[in-house]
Amino acid sequence: VGHTLALGQTADLDHRRRVHQMPHMYLLDADFWDNHVWIASSMVSALLVLISTVADRRRQKRKRIDDVGFMPWTGITVISVLATVITAAFAIKAG
Repeated sequence: VGHTLALGQTADLDHRRRVHQMPHMYLLDADFWDNHVWIASSMVSALLVLISTVADRRRQKRKRIDDVGFMPWTGITVISVLATVITAAFAIKAG
C-alpha cells in the first residue's frame, strides 16, 4: 500500500513487501576488528594480570615452603601489566 508524496511519487510503507536483509555479522567484519583489536587485547592482558596476581598470592601463602612450583608468576604479572598499559593506550588512541 503506497502513499502519495509530492510530485506524484509514492512511498511503500508496508514493511512486508520489502526484501529483508540478513543482519550484519559484526564479529566477522574486518572493520570491527580493526577498531576493537586493542580493546580486546587489553582486556585479555588485564585478565592475565588478575590470574597471575591470584596465583602469585597463593604461592606466597603456601603452607609447604618447599613446594615452590615452576611458574614465574611475579614476572608474568609485571609483563602483563605492561602489556595492559600499552594496549590500553593504543585503544584510547585508536578510539
